[in-house]
Amino acid sequence: MRIKFLPYIALSLFLPIISATSCGAAKSAGTLHAPAAIQETAAAMSVSSAGVIGGTLADAYGMRGQQQKDHVPTRSLPVSIKNAPAGTACYAVIMLDPDSKPLSGHVWVHWLAANITTDSIAENASVDNAAGMVQGKNSFGAIGYGGPTPPDKPHTYEITVYALDSKLDLVNGFSKDELLQAMDGHVLAQAVLDAKYNN
Repeated sequence: MRIKFLPYIALSLFLPIISATSCGAAKSAGTLHAPAAIQETAAAMSVSSAGVIGGTLADAYGMRGQQQKDHVPTRSLPVSIKNAPAGTACYAVIMLDPDSKPLSGHVWVHWLAANITTDSIAENASVDNAAGMVQGKNSFGAIGYGGPTPPDKPHTYEITVYALDSKLDLVNGFSKDELLQAMDGHVLAQAVLDAKYNN
């Protein structure tokens, strides 16, 4: 009977070695992947927003919103994070507009934020709680949230939240690439919320 259990024991001893060697997180354009050993635990993390109703982002967080600076919407949407994995020290947020590429030649960056220590990001946190996070520069050229302003048709925005195992060594004004580089190897889980905004 012992012989039948030997393969299982050997595999159990070998798995930590596989996990350790996979900890260099692979990175694609705008996306970081957690180590394979973590992904099963991370799959349950989810992101939602009271500002996204029926898949559509409320007017207040885009070009029809009243809070604007230099004609750029600055009122960030609320974000709720559930089932983050154990060991989560903070969160990062990346909000992008892939539909902008045919118009601008690149994916428009609307919000970059990191070192967020709460799983409930309040509405307008980009302004009201700027001291409680670090924020990057959006494609409008400003630091913080710059809401949707689709000129041609309804655009779908990708809001990705990353659970990280440590805070990042970043200062306000970082780029998307700098954020992705800083997160590499620290992502425990990630979840995406898609939201349409009408032109």
